[in-house]
Amino acid sequence: MRFTLYLLVATLLLLTSFGCQNTDGIIDPTANNSINTEKLDGETTWARPAYGYRICGIVYDDGNESAHMEVYESGMPNVEVILSNGWHRVTDANGYYCFYPVPNGDYSVEVVAPNGYYSTSQTPIDVTVNNGSVSDILFGLNDNGQNPGPGDGDWSICGTVYWWTLCNGRAPAEGVELTLILDDNSIATVYSDENGDYCFTELDNGEYQVRAEDVYSFGGNPRYATVEDEDLSGIDFRVVPE
Repeated sequence: MRFTLYLLVATLLLLTSFGCQNTDGIIDPTANNSINTEKLDGETTWARPAYGYRICGIVYDDGNESAHMEVYESGMPNVEVILSNGWHRVTDANGYYCFYPVPNGDYSVEVVAPNGYYSTSQTPIDVTVNNGSVSDILFGLNDNGQNPGPGDGDWSICGTVYWWTLCNGRAPAEGVELTLILDDNSIATVYSDENGDYCFTELDNGEYQVRAEDVYSFGGNPRYATVEDEDLSGIDFRVVPE
């Protein structure tokens, strides 16, 4: 009798456990962030397929057009990214996007550059999902091109930024922000590259200032540069962090 009672209770618990589940796979998307929270046309519920891999990455502002995300470059929000199966995502406040759940297979991921921007990275990028997620699909965007200038002139102002070192050594200062100023207005911004080099291009004649941001520069900051029918080079900065 006691055994029969235990068996009955166990059976009821088992039936309850399975009966209370959504056998059609419908679940609340807020309860598990690994499901696809996009509803297809005509759907009123969210379905969780039997697979759950991800394709994720970041869209970032590639200020130096290096096609590599530097530590000082930030993600870009509200940029559309498309998976070749037709899914669309929009990057969050940090430039992050993610497609899920994705079955094994071959895909391509494409960024849709906003007006005024173009992709400095390859797009689309081919991706293979093989029993695991892919989380490093990055796209760089630039709105002016490498080392942009403010106009369509023929001249340039270029230089190199160095970190100050003992014995007056020179170590390239990568990622220093430089601002071009004309008539007290900031008209363009670039970042020094891995060699410390920078260049403002397409400049008209005029009296400019070049300012290195967030650093202390030995020898003056900003530096003055007058363009008169020729390119200017050697507008260098030897700097230490402020």
